[in-house]
Amino acid sequence: MAGIEETKDWIVNTVWPEIVKNGKLKSAQNKNISSEEPPTLLNVSLTPIGIEEAFMLTTCHKIKIDYTCGNEERSLHLVAKRTPKEVSAESYEAVDFKTLFYNEITAYNKIFPKLLKLTNTDTKNYNCPTYYYSDVKEMEASIVLSDFKEDGFQMSPSRINLSLEHVLLGVELIGGFHGLCYALKAINKKEFDDLAALAKESRYAKSPPAEWGCLGPITMKRLSKATDKFYPEMPKDLQEKIKQLLNDCWTYSKERVKPIEPYATLCHGDYLRNNIAFSYDDKEKPTVPKKAMMFDFQTLRYSSPMVDLTTFLTISTGMDVRVPHFDKIFDTYHHKLSSSFVDFTKKELPEFMTRSNMLKEYVRYLPYSLGIAAFFLPNMHEPNNIFAKNMLGENFNLELIEAGLMALGGEAADKELASLQKELYEFTVQEDINIFEGFL
Repeated sequence: MAGIEETKDWIVNTVWPEIVKNGKLKSAQNKNISSEEPPTLLNVSLTPIGIEEAFMLTTCHKIKIDYTCGNEERSLHLVAKRTPKEVSAESYEAVDFKTLFYNEITAYNKIFPKLLKLTNTDTKNYNCPTYYYSDVKEMEASIVLSDFKEDGFQMSPSRINLSLEHVLLGVELIGGFHGLCYALKAINKKEFDDLAALAKESRYAKSPPAEWGCLGPITMKRLSKATDKFYPEMPKDLQEKIKQLLNDCWTYSKERVKPIEPYATLCHGDYLRNNIAFSYDDKEKPTVPKKAMMFDFQTLRYSSPMVDLTTFLTISTGMDVRVPHFDKIFDTYHHKLSSSFVDFTKKELPEFMTRSNMLKEYVRYLPYSLGIAAFFLPNMHEPNNIFAKNMLGENFNLELIEAGLMALGGEAADKELASLQKELYEFTVQEDINIFEGFL
């Protein structure tokens, strides 16, 4: 992992000179900085962002740069994200760090600016941090963005089981983004296609290391055990088919995220609590969020919008909120999706975008998010970096990983996983959807 001193040297000698030279400092801070009197660096301080804040495979630091411009002292607050130093070449390739950073850099430098220009709108449809700097080299990549905390945003206090208020803001934010992209696709398909073509498949572009193949069966073993305990009435034949579908979750997900028309649009690709920030500006209700912002566009992709919605609801919401309030949550998402589309295009909503058809699309993608949750959700319940260490290091320790996957998060995680499989079953019955069609 990049150390404090090494990162500080990088900020002082590489990042700072570049953002002064390329004008990012002036434009992003929206302050008059005379080119005849360049800013003078005073001090750089760093704070590591650890696993306790969010699960991550990259190395992240919060940065404060103190500088002078003329006689005025100012501060710039940034977040730097870099590839880990200790990762093996094989793991670097397997994780596909190069493409992950390419996507995020492309999002900020090409996709978002062009989307804004083409739609003549502003970032309210996809609130995100300000871009400052990036670089991609062999076995090394980085990106530097504004620290959204300085704009009044922060991560939700809870890593899991977000409150209904958080959930509604989250689905409204992503619904607006999806609706805007659908609108551009309807109005100017060539321009939209050019943007969509810039997004590269990252997570499933390459085959994972052979030893990672054990993860699917382990997570399915835990899912089945939890479901049998809490919902013994669940049809065993359905459980077996889900297990068969997700044992090789990598292959299934790789096929599932491929764009299928007419639903395909630009998607965040990894939309969950870890990549959403909220503002809390009500003094009378300090725990109730007022706005939402999304970040981390490394898995930006052209796919069904339900890769975003199902991931968010499966991993970042708990059954106590998701189950009783599902209709309200889904209606909030769909209203923002449809209103964004109609407001921009001045056209009627296409048949495929109606609530009933979008709900069916949601059900079709629930197995995709269940496969992710089976591995990832326990990590959210009980933060532990053992997986990053053992999966990305030189020595893959299957024994430690299996023990962790079977126990991490305890009974609370088991209950949530079991509920997700039960909800999947109930939705397939309610909507008469064959989730295995084309896969089994």
